[in-house]
Amino acid sequence: MHKVTIVGAGIAGLTAALRLLERGYHVTLYEQDNFIGGMLRSHKEHDHGDYPREHSYHMLCNWYYNFWSVAEDLGIEDNFTPREAFKFLYDGDLDNMPEMVNPGGIQDFYRNLTGGAAPPAELFLFMYSMVDLLSIPDSEDDKLDRMSFNGWLRGRPYCTDVVAEAS
Repeated sequence: MHKVTIVGAGIAGLTAALRLLERGYHVTLYEQDNFIGGMLRSHKEHDHGDYPREHSYHMLCNWYYNFWSVAEDLGIEDNFTPREAFKFLYDGDLDNMPEMVNPGGIQDFYRNLTGGAAPPAELFLFMYSMVDLLSIPDSEDDKLDRMSFNGWLRGRPYCTDVVAEAS
């Protein structure tokens, strides 16, 4: 039996471990923290009234196929709720919340552009930012790991405050 050591029990390390175990490897997994999941986690903030706190990647959209595939393989998909749309709350108006449906999907481009979440020109730039993000070469992935999407977006020449707030 082949032996593999994986350093880091974030979502990438856990996925690699799962796939290698499925292929018959003996896997040893090391993690520096006292929890697994890396940036895909939430926890109770005990020092601040036991409020749940999201660390980072907390939007589990229905189009994240790899995530849902792994969750299904592990039998934990019922622990998560896929989202098809994002609602925008402006000035506390709960009765009038515009939404974006599958923001990266070309099939919903016009619907999102005219959906009222922001002016159409700003929404066009927001949706363009997703294509722009996909164009980042693999050699620059480490930079993206050290910043938020909003931080990356604010560094783009086309970004406006409305585009950044929509993200």
